[in-house]
Amino acid sequence: MLPWLACLCLSSTPCSRPAPLQEDQLEARLDVDGFMGVIRERLAAHAYFATVVMVEDRSAAPIVMFLQRPQVAADGWQEKLVAAHGPWLVALERQFRELFVGPLSLQRRGDTPANVVCVLQTSGDFANYDERGAARGFYSGGARFERRSRWTVTYDHGGTLGALRRRRDECGEFVRALFQSYYTGAGGEPLQEWFVEGLAGYMVDGLGTDPATLEKRAPLESHVELLTALARDELKRSLYLRPLSTWARAPRLERYSTDVHDSAARVQRPFDLGPLYGAYHAQAVLWTHYLLDARDGQLRPRLQRVLSDIAIGQGGEASFQRAFEGLALAELEREFYRWVFAQYQRLRPQEKLDPALVERMFEAPGAVRASAAPATFDVSSLRAAPEDFSTHHGLALQLAAAGRLTDARQSLAATLERARGGNYERVLERELARLEQLLRARDAFVAEALASGAKSKFELDGKSVVAKFERLDGDAIVLGENRQQVARLPLTAITSAWLGREFPKSFAAQWVRAYAQLLAGDERWRKAKGEASELALLLGDGNEWFSSVMELGAAAQALDELAAGGVPVDVAGARECAAQLHALLERFAAVRVVRDKREALGAYADIVLRRSFELDRLGEAFPGKFELLGESRVRWTLSFDEAADAHALVADERALTRYRATLPAVRGWAGVRAEAGALLLNGACAVALPLEFAAPLSCRLTLRYAPSKPDPHVLLLTALCEDGDGNYAGFTESGGSVASDAPSKHFASDWDVPVVAFPKSRQVVGELREGRLTVSIDGKQTSAVAAGPRKSGRVVLFVHNDEPIEMHELCIEGALDPELAAAHWARARRAAIGL
Repeated sequence: MLPWLACLCLSSTPCSRPAPLQEDQLEARLDVDGFMGVIRERLAAHAYFATVVMVEDRSAAPIVMFLQRPQVAADGWQEKLVAAHGPWLVALERQFRELFVGPLSLQRRGDTPANVVCVLQTSGDFANYDERGAARGFYSGGARFERRSRWTVTYDHGGTLGALRRRRDECGEFVRALFQSYYTGAGGEPLQEWFVEGLAGYMVDGLGTDPATLEKRAPLESHVELLTALARDELKRSLYLRPLSTWARAPRLERYSTDVHDSAARVQRPFDLGPLYGAYHAQAVLWTHYLLDARDGQLRPRLQRVLSDIAIGQGGEASFQRAFEGLALAELEREFYRWVFAQYQRLRPQEKLDPALVERMFEAPGAVRASAAPATFDVSSLRAAPEDFSTHHGLALQLAAAGRLTDARQSLAATLERARGGNYERVLERELARLEQLLRARDAFVAEALASGAKSKFELDGKSVVAKFERLDGDAIVLGENRQQVARLPLTAITSAWLGREFPKSFAAQWVRAYAQLLAGDERWRKAKGEASELALLLGDGNEWFSSVMELGAAAQALDELAAGGVPVDVAGARECAAQLHALLERFAAVRVVRDKREALGAYADIVLRRSFELDRLGEAFPGKFELLGESRVRWTLSFDEAADAHALVADERALTRYRATLPAVRGWAGVRAEAGALLLNGACAVALPLEFAAPLSCRLTLRYAPSKPDPHVLLLTALCEDGDGNYAGFTESGGSVASDAPSKHFASDWDVPVVAFPKSRQVVGELREGRLTVSIDGKQTSAVAAGPRKSGRVVLFVHNDEPIEMHELCIEGALDPELAAAHWARARRAAIGL
């Protein structure tokens, strides 16, 4: 999908703000009455507002409101509508002046002496306005600021959005209107959209149920959680997170979308719209919080300087550099993410973030190395934290559903004691009372069955059993003679599903049957009738939170089972554990308790996958054909008959940067792609294979190159044993060779082979053995150099072409360090299962 088209498809915001339009020319300076005259004319000519009655109201001064008159207007409707919206807007306007207008000495536009808000009656009215209006805003759900018309539009009630979300949308768009009313630069609106986005979010982040809450500005939990999740995912953070300095150069959503699209293309990943706007918005807002309020406000004057320049149309990159002069931006980036992670820890104290994560975020891709296998792992870190009350609630419900009512009661009672004095206490008390009733109901069911002397039919251990209940013996029922020769029925075998079907008739609280059915997932619970108070509470809880808490419990059970198995000690155990981990993630990856344990699961998976690794499993993680040659040596062949073979090559923009700087310019980064049985290498790019090989090592390329124009520029340098810092021994498509190692000051080259076209396939082979690199074409040696200390590392293809070279086969024979191979393999497998 094209980046500009992507901006029109954002899930949370269907359309982005349009490209800057020519500003409508109002008179240079207007008083409020003159301005309102222009606004009335525009409303009368508007495709939607011309069809409804809008009543002007100035009682919420300095805000001027236009209120849609309802079709049936009750007494006091106008005052009610003003009271529902006016105090918020007035408070926001006052705070904007106090926080920014005064300190930044902003001058109000002469053609916008007042701010106008149009309040429609319902979400349906807003939808009708939306269909007929041409403008689009970021807060598309509940409000819209129309820059050219100089008004903000919102609605009062109806629709699927909650009241708080509508209020956030309305206030966020109104902040945009406020900033626009002080924008005196050219071009109609500020180009630094990202900074205005951050300001709008910052102003409304503390919003609650009273206008006074607008003064309690604090980072939103959802923003902190999103940025932390993106930072913890190596691929996603490379796609969606941007350094602060880049926002001065590319501050608009359209440019950000294009950058993400291009980044995804370089690493050959699909362009995922899902996190796009959320990542853009969360970064803008959290950076604004950090720069204005963190460090006791020390950084506030710097951001204020940028905002002041933006307001007069001079807020470009030069302004940003002036404002942040003297600061080490790389360290500021690290401080910012430490601050974000600290916010996250306050939200989730039971989950410990790896302190080294910040440093890993800022490693160059080429510097990422396979780490040594972790020595130990505390499996208890996989279990839900004791203070995660809703998850332990869900665990108890899962026990109850399975018939383990005594265990469920004990677990729930322990959780209740830990939750005393908190918001969750009453929920757990209510649940414990229900469990007590369900236990009594089960006992009544057993008593009725014993007294009746009738046979019962049930399933036990896969057998269908028909038997009479003879007597109760401890925690089991002694059964009468039956064909299956089952002597005892454990009480735990009487599950909630069984009780839901065959509830004791003598039991007084018949609503408990609905509870058993709810636990069992039997939809008949919705049709229950009986005692008003208990049943009403049960139905309310069942509809509101029951399924989500049960899912938390099921996920926590799976985590407990994983922890109970411990850390596997052999290959067979590790493979079984890896399959269990994969199944858990397939089912529960999106469940909150599993998301919370992502870091622990990643560390656990690293150990499990490494211990499950053997060389013959390389093909499970990487495409192409692997052949074992003995003594940890393998032959890896990529034929590119399938597009997946190209995915083995991972883009690395920083590879061989020192060398690239010496080359003439060619077309921009193009990457690689598989097409018609060949890998096409074009433009200026570098791609690396995800395994590290050691000498003796050979690399064979089958190539074809037929340029369509005279005097083309072509270079394909295959770097062997590259270490991530630009040290390598390499050979070219034309048979030249070169070795470079900065630490040892070694450099050698044999590169006098002319560049020629080769329309028929040729085989170019580079072989590194005993400190020497030799190169041959179709079996004939063309060059040789001393390779210096290069003995192991990556294989990197460095491309610098005017036109594509076709690679029909890439074959590597070399030794693999088992530990490093296991680490690379485990990393690939972790990515495949979502870790």
